[in-house]
Amino acid sequence: MYQRIKNGLFYPKQLAESYKKGIIGFLIFLIMLASLPTLLYICVNGIFTYEDVRNVKRIFAEEEVLEYRIENHQFIGNNATVKNKYIILEEETLGIVFVNDTNDSISVNEKMVIVLEQDGVYLSMPLVAGATIKLADYGSLPDIDFSNAKDFTNNDFWNVIFGYVDDVLKANWYFVYPGYIIAVVIQMAISILLGIGSTTLILLLFDRTPGVKFGEVFKNSTAAYLPFVITLILSYAFNIQFLQFIGNIISFIYAMIAHNIYRRIKYKEINNHE
Repeated sequence: MYQRIKNGLFYPKQLAESYKKGIIGFLIFLIMLASLPTLLYICVNGIFTYEDVRNVKRIFAEEEVLEYRIENHQFIGNNATVKNKYIILEEETLGIVFVNDTNDSISVNEKMVIVLEQDGVYLSMPLVAGATIKLADYGSLPDIDFSNAKDFTNNDFWNVIFGYVDDVLKANWYFVYPGYIIAVVIQMAISILLGIGSTTLILLLFDRTPGVKFGEVFKNSTAAYLPFVITLILSYAFNIQFLQFIGNIISFIYAMIAHNIYRRIKYKEINNHE
């Protein structure tokens, strides 16, 4: 593994030999390494990132005034107009549903979903069965008027909201965190596999070398993907997204170098058989 990491960072010409060896372990290493910044953030700061907080505030600000409140551990409507209906607020990774005295079925996309019901909060996570958290279980829960949610700058309101959400998530960590961590790793695995697969297809598209196989080129591309993962981590650490683009370019160049060496190996094998 050490030699593969060293070659992946500094000696791309040595990567051409990697197709002869199993690389599944190295691919898993790349996925876990790329997932590490997000997993560390979750462990230290909780599931909600600063971007999530901004997105939640934004979707509330774009809605009409929400006539709901939590009072004495009950979720109720401020007036009769909100009864027998529900409101869904959605963004890319989060759905928030307000329900008040309705039996209608509620459909939302596959994402983290928070449903406010009369006596509790229904929480659904990717890959995890949903669970209802009773409002009465939190004796310190203050009264909350969601008509204040439209004010993006109302820090008193938002501090109460996110403080409560954070307490709920931490108290139910055994339900929340495993599913979320699995979802993060799967999402990163798909992203990395798509990147490696795209590089492999591009290299094969312009290659007419006899005997070249997709699996072998894919392994070479995997071995060359380490610079991208390193720059991905640095982009999170220093909040410089452009580093990911640089890492992608470096990894593609490394893959091209390794592929050219691999082609020479295949030509040599063909000549030795003649």
